[in-house]
Amino acid sequence: MEAKNEVTKLIDLELDDRGSTESSPSSRGSRRRSGRVLPYVPRTLTGTRDKVTGSRLLVRTHTLDGHTRTVLSVDTNGDVVISGSKDRTAKVWDLEKGVEKCTFGHHPNNVSCVRFIPSSQLALTLSMAFVRIWDFRNEECVRTLHSSGLAAAGDTMAANTSRQTVLPISETMINALELDNTGKLMFTTFNSDVRIWNLEKFAPFGRLSAATHGSRQHTLTTQIICKVSCLGFLGGVKPKIFTGSRDHYVKMYEINADGLGLFEASHEFSAAHYDCVTSIVAHGDSVFSASRDTDIMRFSLQDMKRDHIELQAHNKWIQSMCILDASRPLLVTACKEGRVKVWDITSTRKLRLVDQISHAHEEAINDLATHSGILFTASR
Repeated sequence: MEAKNEVTKLIDLELDDRGSTESSPSSRGSRRRSGRVLPYVPRTLTGTRDKVTGSRLLVRTHTLDGHTRTVLSVDTNGDVVISGSKDRTAKVWDLEKGVEKCTFGHHPNNVSCVRFIPSSQLALTLSMAFVRIWDFRNEECVRTLHSSGLAAAGDTMAANTSRQTVLPISETMINALELDNTGKLMFTTFNSDVRIWNLEKFAPFGRLSAATHGSRQHTLTTQIICKVSCLGFLGGVKPKIFTGSRDHYVKMYEINADGLGLFEASHEFSAAHYDCVTSIVAHGDSVFSASRDTDIMRFSLQDMKRDHIELQAHNKWIQSMCILDASRPLLVTACKEGRVKVWDITSTRKLRLVDQISHAHEEAINDLATHSGILFTASR
């Protein structure tokens, strides 16, 4: 077991079943109950304080309580957290004050991804085919970006609109979204391609082409269109974008710093997973990929070969991964059964399990986020 000075805080985001409604509240004027940041005290089966947890690498400390349905995504910039949910809202939490700061509503369906835009007062939320850019200073939507490449000022969806299930013609579901480390570029999936946006101009500038192998045969009469399912980014002089898709493969693209142009994959990693790729994390000279096949693969960016495969890293689908910056970088993985695992990735090229929480949540963990040694988990 690791030394106590490496203990990492774990903060979970769960739904609150009290007073739920299907309507999507606006960021202001709603009569909803505000969310709360609740301290968590571990207890034994007899109800006494559990002192054993203090020696673990991960220690649960708080619960962010306020969403009325499953939390799908979470991000943090340190003092503030943003969460997206199936209740069609995104909530912003002030960790210092321990309160919900505001709620961004007006989403057509589930809020599947949320992100803070680095070096700005902006955050983004993704729902169906639409990315909304929000300004924290006035809690208003300043831009709506469409999967098709269109951009509109403000929020294009009327308040109190019922849940939408049909996309407009020419739009397609955005399955994954990623930002570069400067906050200048955004990447959104578009079927088998990836669109590159310049967030300084709120306009599409480039595209990653042929990120999948196209359609694959499902039955004798049916074909499934293989779409991009997840994205990863690695900064540097030559920024790299990694795509994982439902065709089980991971590809790498090298782009210009401004993201302008049409780019083809510079490498396709092999061997492939046995099921849909669900998460990609790039760190240093390695890229890690996880899949519904429950395996984790580690590829070297030096020779582009697979260094290691961790077979059955989890019992269920791996939903999310992130790099936890403790005293040394650690890989954190979460799965559909609510388990969190922490892996040593620096002492060897293999993955060495150093800690795990069997029931971090009672149901699937949908997303992970980390900042300054604090880990956030999103679930039901």
